[in-house]
Amino acid sequence: MNSLLAKSIALACGASAAVGGGILAWSKGLFSNSKSIKNKLISEKYQILKSDSTHWTKIWEQYQKGENKDWKFKGQINSVERLKTACNQVIEESRENQSLYKNASKWCVVPRKAEEFVSGLLDVTEGKDGDAWGRVLTRYENTKTPKSRSPTKYALEGVLLSEPNENNKADNIKKLQGGCSSRRSKLTYELDFDSSIKEMEEWCVDRGN
Repeated sequence: MNSLLAKSIALACGASAAVGGGILAWSKGLFSNSKSIKNKLISEKYQILKSDSTHWTKIWEQYQKGENKDWKFKGQINSVERLKTACNQVIEESRENQSLYKNASKWCVVPRKAEEFVSGLLDVTEGKDGDAWGRVLTRYENTKTPKSRSPTKYALEGVLLSEPNENNKADNIKKLQGGCSSRRSKLTYELDFDSSIKEMEEWCVDRGN
């Protein structure tokens, strides 16, 4: 095979590979705006926050808290205006980045309540789902630590039970419902939003045992 023919074949193969790679990348959405973080958020029923929204004040309060170690965008963001700018840049990203997506869903969208993300939640209205709450209470009572000394703790912070017995059952269910109710109203921008969802999945649904 002469050198000219070899070069021609090589060029043809290279062009074919480039076209094939482009088609593959396109099919995966790597070059498509439809895979931007913004569009992914919208597909997950989020609403992108407008720059004049009143929600920014509360969001900024949470963002700048010292406890916010895990949800920071890169770069120095020392004002609500810079946070808005960061959001505008991040939501246009088209590369797969779970961390950026998670941050955007916390700081760049109209706040949503935790109860929207957990299915099968028990009714927290007094007298509703009584049997199911009884089963949840039985499980919850077993999380008490330490067993014999004070101060006692349970799985949910702020939800302490009276001495478990039949006389206190209704009151203890009410306390458990209160803990679930407060977690249901947690908003996406709150720092304990994710932990609240996990707690709700464990203690605010009927697992049947």
